[in-house]
Amino acid sequence: MSDGYGSDYEGLPLFTLSQKGAKKTSRDAVAGIRGLGGMRLQVLRLFQEFGEIDGEVLEDLCMERYDWPLNKSTARARRSDLKRLGMIRDSGRLNKNKNGCKVIIWEITDMGAREQI
Repeated sequence: MSDGYGSDYEGLPLFTLSQKGAKKTSRDAVAGIRGLGGMRLQVLRLFQEFGEIDGEVLEDLCMERYDWPLNKSTARARRSDLKRLGMIRDSGRLNKNKNGCKVIIWEITDMGAREQI
């Protein structure tokens, strides 16, 4: 399965990508997720637990579980990072938020689900 970025690495654990023969861009992506320390990994854990989450629920979970500050753009930025890395994707489905507006339901990819954190 393609991750939409021309990568043929989806589904491989990150430690495999960090090996000597991997492309530099793949190794850089691995370093990026490993080096982040906290917030991206916390968001990935939530996707591993729930499988799919809309943006508003993700923001609420981050504040509730991890005591993140009330700045919701932080959760959106980490979600965007994980999407760029191929760990989550748009499910193609929508949900209604508290205001009745349609929001994207995000789902974990095989690559994100297999990542050992």
